[in-house]
Amino acid sequence: DLPMEAEHLETIGIVPFLSHLSVDGDLSSFSPSLMLQEEIYSKAAGRHPAVHLFHGQADTSVPLEMSTSFARALRKANVPVEVYLQKGATHSEPVVEGPLAGDDIQAQLILPYLLPDVRLPRAPCFMPRSVLAIAKWVMPF
Repeated sequence: DLPMEAEHLETIGIVPFLSHLSVDGDLSSFSPSLMLQEEIYSKAAGRHPAVHLFHGQADTSVPLEMSTSFARALRKANVPVEVYLQKGATHSEPVVEGPLAGDDIQAQLILPYLLPDVRLPRAPCFMPRSVLAIAKWVMPF
């Protein structure tokens, strides 16, 4: 629900920017969970393969309810959904801090589906842990 997310970001002090990413600032027309309420999109979604949603429990940028409500909307459209909750993960951890620390959460979740017989090796840490701790502390997301 992009309009709800835009409101949430403003309440935590993030400069409004989402409306600038859509035509005429109309977030409702591009919000996947709201689009699924329309019959044509709901029917089309029913043909979609399983969806795996990942949400960090320490994410303050996108409330957990956003993922769980999207999962409910997908299930209502007969799309198989799994929601993964990562304890302690922030919004940016899967794409910034995690990979830099050698802990690529996304690869750990995705690769078993793509290469079920391959074990993912531990990646090297590219930054000192102290720098990553500071980055996690100051990251607004």
